Amino acid sequence: MAPPSSSPSVTVVLPIFNEEEVLPELLARLAAVFDAHPATRWDALLVDDGSRDRSAELIRAHAAKDPRLQLLELSRNFGFQAALAAGLTHAAG
Repeated sequence: MAPPSSSPSVTVVLPIFNEEEVLPELLARLAAVFDAHPATRWDALLVDDGSRDRSAELIRAHAAKDPRLQLLELSRNFGFQAALAAGLTHAAG
């Protein structure tokens, strides 16, 4: 077991389903929160729950520029609760 870190680590888990129109604003707000609290190690795990729009593509593009963002893609729409559970299973923080 690794020794405890001096700074907290927080993973924000967000189920995403056809959110192409609101993703730019969501990602900008997440970055603002992350940047405002540099003593905390932040990351966001966005779980694409089978979106049929460009949600996953947009998240991938943002994640390429910001390593605090991660994408978990589900093979189809399983529903909010399943997407949240999958995200919590894969969350690092």
